[in-house]
Order: sequence, then C-alpha cells, then structure tokens
Amino acid sequence: MEKEIVLGRVQVQYQHHGESHTVKTSPPLTVACVSDPAAALASIKKDSWADQVVQEEFSRLKEEVAADIRNGDKNRAQTRIQAYETRQAAVNTVVDSGKVAKNLETDVKALREQVDETFAGAPAAVAKKKKQVSKSMQYEGYKLRRDK
Repeated sequence: MEKEIVLGRVQVQYQHHGESHTVKTSPPLTVACVSDPAAALASIKKDSWADQVVQEEFSRLKEEVAADIRNGDKNRAQTRIQAYETRQAAVNTVVDSGKVAKNLETDVKALREQVDETFAGAPAAVAKKKKQVSKSMQYEGYKLRRDK
C-alpha cells in the first residue's frame, strides 16, 4: 500500500418521498491508495472472503434489516439491502466466488422480497407481520454469526 487516508466519519443526507434521510458510516472511512488496484483485489483469499461475506456480513445485514422492519422503516431496509448487494457484487466481479454469487442471487433476493411482503397489506396485518418477521430475522442473523 502506498498511502492510507483516513477521512473520518462520513454522512450523506437525502430526500426520498418527501422525507429526509441521513446515512452515516459506522467505522471511519479509510481510503487505501495502491499502485495496482487489480493486484490488491486479486490478493483476496476467495474462500475466506466468501465465508466472511455470507456468514458475517449477510447475517449482520439481516439483523440490521430486522431492526428497520421493527421500526417500520421499509425504505431504510431496502437501502441497506441494495448497498450490501452493490458492495459485494463489485468485489465479486474480481474475486469470482460462486458462494457469494449464490448469496446475491438467492438470499439477497429472498430478503428483499421478505421486506416487501412484510409491508404489504392492511395496517393491522402489517403490524403483526413486522413483529413476527423482525424477531425471526434477527434470530436467524444472530444464529448464523454464532454458528460459524
């Protein structure tokens, strides 16, 4: 690595359907400057990275989406899912992990559909589904991370 630049915490504010939203980075944002980006990506250990993505990061995503569902924030849940999919797909174009590709094609799609289904229907039914889905999704995410 030639240089590392720590940008600190970054936040973005935007409007969606007339509502203001803010997205913040959890850890400080760091940019690594390298002379050969392709070599840096090629150095990723495929199996270790795939396990990390599918077990740890996808499980964490499920827990975060469960919290969004519990809080009634469908847009935030879908934004999280899209960000995860975009980030993992970008790296996987280089790493080419079948395990991650399958996660993106099946698990992420199912998660997105589950969010849509949870918020579909009459208000009373949605309230009941939000409670049930958020609890089971949070447990699934926790269990996957614990069992690794």
